Amino acid sequence: MKKLVFNSVYKCYNEKDVIKNFSAEITEGNPVCFFGESGCGKTTLINIAAGLVKPDKGKIITEKIAHTAVVFQEDRLLESCTAEENIMLSAKNTELARKISDVCGITEFLKLYPNEMSGGMKKRIAVARAVAFDGDMLLLDEPFNGIDEERIDRIIEFLKTYIENKVCIIVTHDINQAKKLNAEIIYIYDNYY
Repeated sequence: MKKLVFNSVYKCYNEKDVIKNFSAEITEGNPVCFFGESGCGKTTLINIAAGLVKPDKGKIITEKIAHTAVVFQEDRLLESCTAEENIMLSAKNTELARKISDVCGITEFLKLYPNEMSGGMKKRIAVARAVAFDGDMLLLDEPFNGIDEERIDRIIEFLKTYIENKVCIIVTHDINQAKKLNAEIIYIYDNYY
């Protein structure tokens, strides 16, 4: 079984505790939502899970997780590539790429460049790119900003099946999105768990 474990993780920036003694176990098919006020460390936890930031104390344990896909708060698209190229650069599965492009409602916009897209459109491309990568773990940091509610519901319905064999963490300020994804809510208060 794929598994991610935070074991007494501590992270400090500029002598300020951001994460202190955080422990959690997340297994495949059981999505988790990190929920809390801005600045409480949710994005730091996502970055630690992705291996982009090292904890100062404690450790991260992964089992059967070889590849991780991330939707960052910023879309992080390559400006010199079309939407389709952005998705296909990391896509392991072209059929999955086509399917998620349809779910995200971007099929007719695949030839556009990022500077020709709205913020919500860029976010949908970022979601499609992460899904098409088809990693063992999917990390979603505010993945639905700028996307209309009806489209969010379609994407979430797709994700519920897609993540059945994946470790998944979502950070969102809309707890209803997490509930629709059937995610366990982990509340993070004042930099403590």
